[in-house]
Amino acid sequence: MNVYAKIIKKKLDGSIENLVKIITLFSKNPGKDFTRNRKLPIKKLIEFLIFMGGNTQRKELLEHFKFSVKTPTSSAFIQQRSKLMPEALSFILSEFVNSLKSFKKFKGYRLIAIDGSKVSIPVNPEDKDSYAISNKNSKGFNLLNVNTLYDVLNKIYLDAII
Repeated sequence: MNVYAKIIKKKLDGSIENLVKIITLFSKNPGKDFTRNRKLPIKKLIEFLIFMGGNTQRKELLEHFKFSVKTPTSSAFIQQRSKLMPEALSFILSEFVNSLKSFKKFKGYRLIAIDGSKVSIPVNPEDKDSYAISNKNSKGFNLLNVNTLYDVLNKIYLDAII
């Protein structure tokens, strides 16, 4: 890993550590959630959420934990994830971006891009907020709107809304 990548990884690790210190603020049941020793403690859960790709959950878990016999099950992951409030990931993003001291600028300005995308998710007609039918003869589908704020020169996301 090159020097810059190591610096960025260290800053991300620091942001995750800052969250771990105040996890009760981002737990659905403060004082109860993330208090017991588990195969998937909060730090590993957050790292997994950030670094997981597009494979099945089980395959992602196996790869992330290097095919160890101690790899948490998909059920364990879902149970741990359900204890975490979505604002936890926003906190990490904010902490990480704020940890970057110098920003490249163009003529004194930061170049910021905004993108809105639709992301297809598994079909669930019960989810009225994301379920749609394009015409009477077609099967329905679920979509999420994702809006992101991106610093073009520094190649970092500043914010995201789903």
